[in-house]
Amino acid sequence: TISVQSIFRGRCDRIRVNRLRATIVLQKQVRAVQQRQRYLEEYRRVVLIQSVGRMFLAKLRRQELAAAVCIQASVRSWIVRRQYLEKRCAAIVLQSIFRGRCGRIYVNRLRAAIVLQKQARAVQERQRFVELKQATISVQSIFRGRCDRIRVNRLRATIVLQKQVRAVQQRQRYLEEYRRVVLIQSVGRMFLAKLRRQELAAAVCIQASVRSWIVRRQYLEKRCAAIVLQSIFRGRCGRIYVNRLRAAIVLQKQARAVQERQRFVELKQATISVQSI
Repeated sequence: TISVQSIFRGRCDRIRVNRLRATIVLQKQVRAVQQRQRYLEEYRRVVLIQSVGRMFLAKLRRQELAAAVCIQASVRSWIVRRQYLEKRCAAIVLQSIFRGRCGRIYVNRLRAAIVLQKQARAVQERQRFVELKQATISVQSIFRGRCDRIRVNRLRATIVLQKQVRAVQQRQRYLEEYRRVVLIQSVGRMFLAKLRRQELAAAVCIQASVRSWIVRRQYLEKRCAAIVLQSIFRGRCGRIYVNRLRAAIVLQKQARAVQERQRFVELKQATISVQSI
């Protein structure tokens, strides 16, 4: 701003001196032509010329002052605009960094919550499986004990009944005894068939539980492998992001250095031009 003002004032001073010289030459010529006129007319004319010159100089000074004020306003507005743009760029960079940080914190917390939920669900499923297994074993043991006791009691009752029947009906015919024996055998076979069906159903239930446990174990192994692969991939993505961020910072530093160098060269050229004038 000082350099521009000094250049402008030097130019205005030269214009004013040239115009003043032209005025003095004109006065000399007028005085040479009108030497014989009266002193009063010469005095009036000199006064008129001086008033005109002073008015012109005052007008020229007002124009110079207005031009200087306009230049100062333009330069100050340019400086303020430049400072505002620099502050705005810095604020945008800070906001982007802060928002990125908040986003990463939120994602990390969400991942931790998902992992905790998965672990809690796995613990609950394991507890349910253990409780179901224990309940199944308890029910099977109670049911088998009950069936064995019923079978023994029925067998004992059948033996006692057979003894009583044989003792009471020793004199009946062989055919009636044969029919009764056949009837008892059919009842016993039906009971054994029913018991075998119950044992088969229990075996099928146990096989289903074991198969579900094997399938769950395979699922957990695959899930652990998937989690390991995800962690490797996320670590790779994080390193790539950090490398890109570092490269961007280096490019920004180089761009700022180039801009500062250009500013220094422009300032140096302006100083040299002012000194030459």
